[in-house]
Amino acid sequence: MTTYKQPEKDKSRILLWNHAVESLTSLRDSNRILNTTYMEHLWLYCQQQLNEKLDIEAFIQWKQYADICYQTKKPEELKIAFFCGNEPENDVKHLLGLGVRIENIYAFECDSNLFNQAVKSLHNTYPLLKIYKGKIEVFAELQNTKFDIVYLDFTGSLFKEYKVVLKMLDLNALNDMSILAVNTTYPDKTEENIDILTNFFYNDTFFESSVLTSNDTEEENSEVQRVEGCDAMGIDIENLRSIIDMNFENAYSAFQTALIIDYANRHKPAYEVFKQDMLSKRLINSKVIAKKEELFRKFHDVLIQEAFMDAQRFPSSQYLEDEFIEKLSNGTKRSRLECMKIAEVFLQSPYSHSSPDWNKIKEHIKHGSSSDNDIDDEYIDVDFKQVVTPEVNQVISEINNWFYGQCRFCDVPMAHLWLELLLFHYGHPYHTNIGNHKRYSYTAKKRKMCLDIFTLDKCRALYDWIPMLEYFIYDMQDNNRQMITRMCIDAIGKQLLHIVDEIFEGSALVGINEFEWSINKELPNREEISVKKNQKNIFFTYDKDS
Repeated sequence: MTTYKQPEKDKSRILLWNHAVESLTSLRDSNRILNTTYMEHLWLYCQQQLNEKLDIEAFIQWKQYADICYQTKKPEELKIAFFCGNEPENDVKHLLGLGVRIENIYAFECDSNLFNQAVKSLHNTYPLLKIYKGKIEVFAELQNTKFDIVYLDFTGSLFKEYKVVLKMLDLNALNDMSILAVNTTYPDKTEENIDILTNFFYNDTFFESSVLTSNDTEEENSEVQRVEGCDAMGIDIENLRSIIDMNFENAYSAFQTALIIDYANRHKPAYEVFKQDMLSKRLINSKVIAKKEELFRKFHDVLIQEAFMDAQRFPSSQYLEDEFIEKLSNGTKRSRLECMKIAEVFLQSPYSHSSPDWNKIKEHIKHGSSSDNDIDDEYIDVDFKQVVTPEVNQVISEINNWFYGQCRFCDVPMAHLWLELLLFHYGHPYHTNIGNHKRYSYTAKKRKMCLDIFTLDKCRALYDWIPMLEYFIYDMQDNNRQMITRMCIDAIGKQLLHIVDEIFEGSALVGINEFEWSINKELPNREEISVKKNQKNIFFTYDKDS
């Protein structure tokens, strides 16, 4: 019988469960992205920058609403899901020691033999533990249960298992503030896997410097260093492939973190809003979205061309190419990839664009006049404003006029910020608290494991607090509510700058690192777990009376 009692594996469990339970209970307030301390600092800063005095009562009212959204939780209130294998007691005993109630622990196992072994092993230990035979994502879809902590402990790589992770996010199976732990094996270095990593990072605007180096730890710095994309560094795709071939393990480590963060923050809300008409028609002109292929040809292709000319990439170009990403599912009208493309057009719609007149290009080629200079001169205007609804156009136009010439803070708010705010209002992103992220690796038996512990925050204290689309402009004209909205966007942006492509870009009220309290967050390097001989594991226990 396979056993999972290796010291390194057991230590990884202790690190995971201690961090997860603490983060959502005793350290819950400090791990909110919209945490009280940062928002109070920012409120005082905004008061100093503005000529008129802000009304403290408005801020107090928002803080009270935020507390309602985030709530407080004790360990015994947490709902936890994990893959149990044939030895669920390994995790259960740690969780019970932390104060979690066994009634709130949900274990999952797909393999019939392992399920039977697990059930048999619990008879004299934890007979109250619920073990579900089947896939966790199927259970989440059928039962609509919200978990505080989900631990997906896979026996394969993320290349094989990523669909489960994305599906759990799509289903909103985690609570508004939650922990998602993903543990995978480092994959074999095959030509196919090298190609996946190469395409992913070649189309990334920023990525970890460890992708390009021989190891992913720096003795003098515990944080990951970020570098601009391949175009900025003059690295072509073949050169990048050679680098990843030599540095495969580090590239996979960076890929696992980046894929899940990107999807939770950017791709998931796009899919939630644009996969059906009910929400998408609140933002996108119904005539435009009805002609899907024309929308992509007329608008998205223009953006892609402009992006490549400006040495940039769009997030949709990082998608894995397979049926799960591109197919329709559960009656959806649009796939995940199509929704991401629509979101990219939506977010770029306020800005002027032009596209080449392809008929004129064909004429140039036909008559032997096909030089780049000739083609570049033949552009026609494409009105991107027709992409969005009249209501969205009105809001963006009036807000732009409202903020014109205002430079009292670090960044002047641009139109895309308000579009992102509307998209996330409907799309329920899982924003990532980068400052509380943990990354580990260890070898248990033969395979090396790659563990990421994500702290997720839907920031509903912002998105449920803002008014409906039709009243949005009036909300911005209320100076107190405007500043609170921008403070929340600033807080989210500080977590994700250069981590997620272009999310709330240019949203800073206070400059990054201008004060000790206004630093932007960085990912930690991946820490290798090792256990010395005779070393004892120590983990905290929860005292209900404390």
